[in-house]
Amino acid sequence: MSADIRSRVCPAARAVAVLFLLSTILSAPAASAQIAFRHAPEDLRVGEPTNLFVEVGGSERMDGFVVALPASWTLEALRVVDENGRRVGIRTEPLVEYANRWLILGDATLNPESRLILTVRPISTSAVSTATVTPVRLDPSRATGEPRVLDHLRSRAELPVVPELKPALGRSADFSRRPAGAEAERAFIPVDASVMRGTWDVFTLEVWMKTTALEEIVLSTWTGRDGESYPFEVVVDGSGHVVSYQGTKDHHVSMRSSEPVADGSWHHVALVHDSPRGWTRLVVDGESADSLVHRSRTGFDPPEGIALGFRRDGEDASSSWDYTGRLDQLRLHPRALSAGEIHRFGHDNRRTAIVDGIALSFDAPGDGPDIATVDDTPFRQRGVSDLEVRSGSGGVAISWKAAGGEALRYLVERSSDGLRYEPAGRVEAGPSDDASYSITDPAPGDGVMFYRVREVLSGGEERVSDAVKVGMGEKGEELTAILTGSFPNPFNPSTRISYTVREPQHIRISVWDLSGQQVSMLVDENVSPGYHEVSFDAEGLPSGTYFVRLITPEGTQTHQMVLMK
Repeated sequence: MSADIRSRVCPAARAVAVLFLLSTILSAPAASAQIAFRHAPEDLRVGEPTNLFVEVGGSERMDGFVVALPASWTLEALRVVDENGRRVGIRTEPLVEYANRWLILGDATLNPESRLILTVRPISTSAVSTATVTPVRLDPSRATGEPRVLDHLRSRAELPVVPELKPALGRSADFSRRPAGAEAERAFIPVDASVMRGTWDVFTLEVWMKTTALEEIVLSTWTGRDGESYPFEVVVDGSGHVVSYQGTKDHHVSMRSSEPVADGSWHHVALVHDSPRGWTRLVVDGESADSLVHRSRTGFDPPEGIALGFRRDGEDASSSWDYTGRLDQLRLHPRALSAGEIHRFGHDNRRTAIVDGIALSFDAPGDGPDIATVDDTPFRQRGVSDLEVRSGSGGVAISWKAAGGEALRYLVERSSDGLRYEPAGRVEAGPSDDASYSITDPAPGDGVMFYRVREVLSGGEERVSDAVKVGMGEKGEELTAILTGSFPNPFNPSTRISYTVREPQHIRISVWDLSGQQVSMLVDENVSPGYHEVSFDAEGLPSGTYFVRLITPEGTQTHQMVLMK
């Protein structure tokens, strides 16, 4: 599935031309790009593979790229895919005059919606490592001449490389060492009808996954037979996104994540299905990624069980899409979890069995199928405790307690979206293992902010705390009520609206249409602190856009929803 990147020597004449091209690339200033690194992990881990996703856009014709990577990285694989995730034919040539640089040319002119996927593995730490991708263009006949470098479209990514996170809390299933063919039957989990309360009309599937591979089956209840209904098949597509399929006797439907998950990091994936209410939603890392509204509200034929990392094609237990990544904390619930429950289960590191349904943690022999396991999980020992984030006239105050260990320093980080973090402060660790620390962020910005603490240990390891969310008003004051969203969205005919209250207060939540008319008052009462949900039923309302309005003594917040009938 990867391109051949074997080293070979270029002819002398070509070397001179390429030398000139590369000198142009390295000296030219970066410009606004029509190609861009659209998805990359927050940081890279030493020794671990990572996928970097570069997207192509705009109207300029491109025939290939020059890729330049840091000397401390290895390029393990690369591919170019079109807008549908299908592989595009390419040829790759190392540029021997410069270390870690390659010329990549497509067999034909690249589609404007193409994506370049680089699989890299850092071999040493670095505060900042820079990777660049620069488009090239061939003569229109593609038969003569050297590639012309479009250096004004060059894109770059600056990423830190940090030590491997240690220690992990438990183990995970490693499918890269799983036997192939019929031996894969050991990765099949039977599901008794009583576990699902005799029906698959309502259920929630959740799992942690980590992979850099593409076009692989993660979990499946389908046998591959036409005309068979099945509750789910979860795959990684050719573009690195997670896709969930469901099948009835006459058609298949699918949902797809908005961002790639095959980046080498752990991701929590949940599928929530509710036939009586007519919807299914896909949730990735706690955020709603996609949803379906079903015309038919009938359930599925009960499957025999769940195939882990493959599809049971009829009587054959083999598949050309066998999974080679890692899985952890597989859970199947016989009910539809709320958004708050998905977040709680997704970040619960206690690794215990659930009250009803199925739970596999892969920590010990007998805890799941006979699959090789590794000391790697999405859950890490947290180095700080009692993390608190409060705002005041001087900014946001962050305080915490050390939890023992040989800490060197604490790095406080903030984010406006909970995904991309930036430094907000640094505190050197004291001699005591149970000391308390605090720091103030004087310029947090407006809106909702997330804070976390990264503990750096003396051996180079790092431990990252859970994030704490705080809402900020226009003058920097902390919001005591936050409207967090609705699931599913789009919806038909009902959805659940979620909000968080930090202090007891009077809350009003209403729904309005585009004409400015109120169509429903959902909450108008005093509300206690905590996470809350309220249901909105749009039966009798026309399809269209609606707005949720949350009113508190601090002001008004709004959220957009789409009703699709």
